[in-house]
Amino acid sequence: MTKRRKFLKGIASTSLFGAVQGVTAESSSDNTVQPLGAGGAGNDEKLPVYADGRLVSHYRPDTSHEDRYILERKFESADLTERYGDPVFRYSDVLLSEKLVPEKVKTGRKTTYTSENKLVVGKDSEHRNAEEKIWNEESDTATTLDIPEISDTNIPLFHYDPDASGSGMDVRSSPMNVAWETDYASGIQAIMRSEGWNSTLQLIDELTIDKEIKLPDGNTKSTDEHVTKGTGSLCPSDQTHVRLYDLSDLSIDGLTTIGQAHIDPCDHGKWETWSPIGGGLQEVDYQIDSARDAVAEFWDNEDDHSIDSEDVGNTHKPEFDSHSGKWKLIEGEY
Repeated sequence: MTKRRKFLKGIASTSLFGAVQGVTAESSSDNTVQPLGAGGAGNDEKLPVYADGRLVSHYRPDTSHEDRYILERKFESADLTERYGDPVFRYSDVLLSEKLVPEKVKTGRKTTYTSENKLVVGKDSEHRNAEEKIWNEESDTATTLDIPEISDTNIPLFHYDPDASGSGMDVRSSPMNVAWETDYASGIQAIMRSEGWNSTLQLIDELTIDKEIKLPDGNTKSTDEHVTKGTGSLCPSDQTHVRLYDLSDLSIDGLTTIGQAHIDPCDHGKWETWSPIGGGLQEVDYQIDSARDAVAEFWDNEDDHSIDSEDVGNTHKPEFDSHSGKWKLIEGEY
């Protein structure tokens, strides 16, 4: 087993919550409990904003391709105006098969859906400050964890959606939850695909969107590989999905790849304002711990591999309640 550094790590530190909750501003987001490493619009800790606003999803036909639509999404918030002077964060467009578009859109009765939402939004430096704060925070519940570090800095804790308008803003997305000691992203994908983790539906390809992680050297990195497996649901796009990030070109102590595993609902969390069963608002449950365990079970059955569990504590509530903060570390190699 590769030797890894040990360091103290506080989980859900009371001092962190106190610092965040003590921030005051006039926006509504400051009156709620913030996710770890986030603050209100007026926070002076150089942290990203837990912004209260609305998600606007607009569908339009793709004129270059029959039976396909383009989904445009933007998040609007007064908190963003207060802190950054711009109320809008724009996601990258998503190409959708007509089969994945609400019936009202296809019949021309409705093209735009709006829902209330809260997101962690910030500049690159603010998100880095947040991750560092989460890593470094200590409390009475601090424990010694056997976790690899990268170049005496910290492993990326989340991945992000960058602003499609080029504003330099990012929205924090789901927390990382799996890591490999020696296997590379391309090899991980090849092995898992050869043993059944290989969705072949075109619908899946349209929704495996790349995200970004923030590297300790100041750079960012897009998703290297995707691995997907159908869950057996009647929903044609329901799947277990892993985004893989290869870190082998960095100075690493006992780590080559990290990943984010989750189970996509039918709508993949892209349009939360309708349900394929009867319509109406639906909550998104990505079953992050369950997906992590499915990945770990796969690798536990591979020759010369074993599984370790590490309590990293990179929770992101309430949006990703299904993540306990625990990672699966996959040890061994072919």
